Amino acid sequence: MSRGLTPEEIKSELNHSSLNFVLIEGKDDLLIYRKMEEKFEDSMIQFYPCGGRNTLLKVYDDKAELRRDYLFICDADLWVFSDIPNEYKGKNDLIVTDGYSLENELYKDGKIYFLSLLSSTEKAKKEALLKTIISWYAYQVQEYLKHKNYNCDFEKVKLLNEKCMKKMETEFTPEFLEQYNVLAEEEELFQNILENYASLLRGKYIFQVFEKIFLERTKEQAKYRKEHLLDMAYTYLLTLHNQDNIIDFITRQETIQDFFQS
Repeated sequence: MSRGLTPEEIKSELNHSSLNFVLIEGKDDLLIYRKMEEKFEDSMIQFYPCGGRNTLLKVYDDKAELRRDYLFICDADLWVFSDIPNEYKGKNDLIVTDGYSLENELYKDGKIYFLSLLSSTEKAKKEALLKTIISWYAYQVQEYLKHKNYNCDFEKVKLLNEKCMKKMETEFTPEFLEQYNVLAEEEELFQNILENYASLLRGKYIFQVFEKIFLERTKEQAKYRKEHLLDMAYTYLLTLHNQDNIIDFITRQETIQDFFQS
């Protein structure tokens, strides 16, 4: 597995390029960002994945070392619970998602569309899966809020991995639960996340929930993987022309082009 570029290597590459780069976190969202790129008339504008949020923010912190201005896009991540730090708040060269991540921005406006694809039984399954994952996620968030250096094991949850959750099931395996604590349903944090999951729950989990439901359908039914769902959400979102959504905001050409022309 190839290692990602360090902040120093990224800064060096930027300083030797004439392109107007928009720096993004990683490669996971590149499918959507590449589709955004197609909408720009200016071929000099390109999205540049930094290999992770920490790397992107380190480059942003060191932006004085860059020879020209660049635009940065950052997931709010756990800032949705603890607020954006002052050094990153209200900056014209840093766009921070309103919800947890880019996936949340895609899902929030496309929620009604996604739910229309589910049968009544599948909607109940979705609710059960959300309660299961949020009971675990809320505990991780609680520990983070108490200790900011707490290492949330978010990558450990993969709903299509049978060590985490068996096929057709909506509960974590006993083996998984032996390793991780969960919150009881009466907890205030659990209820807050459940009621506002479109913004507060890690977006990757939301799409895992839908992917699990679709892939566990019978042979006669349509099955969708995450990349299909992201593409569907992006296409649907653009038909709404919701200027309050960050993705619509970014894809309006003047947002990025005006930044580099200013």
